[in-house]
Amino acid sequence: MGVIAQEVEKIIPEVVRTREDGLKAVYYSELNGLLIEAIKEQQKQIDDLKLEVASLKSSPLRSSTAEDNTTGISPILSACQLAQNVPNPFTNQTEINYFLADGVKTAYICIFDLQGTMLQKIDAHTGQNSVTIQGSTLQPGMYLYSLIADGQEVDTKRMILTK
Repeated sequence: MGVIAQEVEKIIPEVVRTREDGLKAVYYSELNGLLIEAIKEQQKQIDDLKLEVASLKSSPLRSSTAEDNTTGISPILSACQLAQNVPNPFTNQTEINYFLADGVKTAYICIFDLQGTMLQKIDAHTGQNSVTIQGSTLQPGMYLYSLIADGQEVDTKRMILTK
């Protein structure tokens, strides 16, 4: 399993070497950092698209007060979205993007340790927004954060704080 050296060479020539016998070889260890950054960038695009879809779902043309027949969640809450924090892992600070549909009365971003203890409760506002978490307010480790809207959990994600 691998990649074709000639194709990689067109894009990132510095990771391809030509051996003495004329065959080309890819130095995979030099690709790791590039691949990780590409995955991060792609995940951010996915999260942004999720927020955009949520925004479109909550537009006045789609609004309804009936509950979704398959999930039992109101269309307003099903339109809400919570994105993965960026960067993750983080040291100094990280940003959590979220979308709250019009009609949500109360909402919070809650930070929990792995034992389920709530450490922070941050007011959330309708529309596409974000909150910044300062690394100095927490100890290094893994945390869970949840978007709670009108008393219901919309979504929960994990974040890692390093020192």
